[in-house]
Amino acid sequence: MDRVVVEPLAWDSDFWGFPVGMVLAEPGDARGDDDVARELDRFRVVQAQVDLARAGAARELASHGFFPVDNRLEHELDLRRYYEEGEAREHAPTPPGATWLTSMERSEARAYAEQLLPQSRFNAFPVPASRIVDFYELWIEKAQAGAFDDGLLHLKIDGASAGFASTRLRDGVLTMGLIGVDTAFRGGGVFELLLDAMLAGARRDGARSVTMTTEGINLAARRSFARHGFRLTRDRLWMYRIR
Repeated sequence: MDRVVVEPLAWDSDFWGFPVGMVLAEPGDARGDDDVARELDRFRVVQAQVDLARAGAARELASHGFFPVDNRLEHELDLRRYYEEGEAREHAPTPPGATWLTSMERSEARAYAEQLLPQSRFNAFPVPASRIVDFYELWIEKAQAGAFDDGLLHLKIDGASAGFASTRLRDGVLTMGLIGVDTAFRGGGVFELLLDAMLAGARRDGARSVTMTTEGINLAARRSFARHGFRLTRDRLWMYRIR
C-alpha cells in the first residue's frame, strides 16, 4: 500500500473497549508494507470509507486485511426547491391520536436500539450484539439531551410509540442522525410522517438543505428518501480491518 494515515477515534475506542481508528489517507505515496502493517496493527478495528470510483484503493486495502461491510450512501434535499419549485410531495396525513414529543422512556429507547441492530454496520465489530444495542440506546439518550444530535422527534399514536428521528443543524444544513419506525407501525406511513415533520422543522429553522446517510442495506429508507426528492450525492464503501 502507498501512504496510510489512521486517526485514533478516542470516543469510539473508549466506548467499545479497544483501539479504533479511521483511515484518513488512501493509497497515494509509496510506503513499505511493513510500515503499513505497523500503523494498522496499533488498532483492533480500523475503518475506511472508499469512493466506489476508486476500485484500486479498495483492492489495496483488501490486500492488507480490509473487507467490505456495506455502502455508505449520502443523500441531500434542496429545501428551497422542495418548497418553492413544486417538488414537495403530498404530505402524509396525520392520524388521529398522534402526539409529537421530544423525549422517550428508556424502555422505548432500548426497544428502538434493538430494532436498529439488524441493519447496523457495527455487526461486523468483534463485540456482542447487546453492546451494539447499548450504542444505539446511548445515541438516542444523548440526542434527547442535545449531545450527538441537537434533539429528538418522537411520534406516538394512541399512546404507543410509533417512530422517532434525531437531527442536528449546522451552518444551514440539517442532518438526520437516527431514524426508526416501530415494527408494529411499519408500512403505515410513519416514516413519511417523520420525514415531513423534520423537513417542516428544518424550514422553520432556516435550513437550506437536508442531508441523510444510510447504509446500502436499508432499502426501505432509500426508497422513501427518493420519493421525497432526495438525490444521492455520494456512494462510498465501508471497509473494516479487524485483528
